[in-house]
Amino acid sequence: MSTLVEKMNLKISKDLGVLKLKIKYTVSEKAKSKFGHCKYLGLDQYEINLSSFILGTSLEKDTICHELCHAYDHYYFKSLPNNTDSSPHGTAWKMLMDKVFGYQNIKAQGIHVNNSNDVIKLINKGKGDYDLYINGNGKAKFNLINNMVDIKNYKNQFFKTEVEERKYMTIFTQQLNLTNN
Repeated sequence: MSTLVEKMNLKISKDLGVLKLKIKYTVSEKAKSKFGHCKYLGLDQYEINLSSFILGTSLEKDTICHELCHAYDHYYFKSLPNNTDSSPHGTAWKMLMDKVFGYQNIKAQGIHVNNSNDVIKLINKGKGDYDLYINGNGKAKFNLINNMVDIKNYKNQFFKTEVEERKYMTIFTQQLNLTNN
């Protein structure tokens, strides 16, 4: 198991004051459109699968926290008989993201990458540097070294929200796959 997954799993169980869930950790070489997935295996067991292209990036920890919150939300909140919140990113999930990991005002209803009318250009500047333009506007800068991706906004600063960062990372990987195929 990833030491980061184990560390975050221990943190969430301690912060909640509950038994730690059993987490199986896997990595997918094929997944390109999403960063991670949490799967219920039975009893108190879950599998967290991460896309290999986010390993070693700032998205790795964010995605582990995101997926662990799904597991704990499912086990400790969704299973309650009086639970009325069936949303995967509902009240309990948001509370876990905020109170345990410090992610505030998370909006994770999915990553809407672009409208079909958008003109997307990924410009390879050499040495693993890429600029992403949508409709002529600079949106993100990427540095790809040894299959690790560093992403910043077009002002060369970190994104303010996880959702925005994920959106542009998704577009980047889609465009990179198109140019490499």
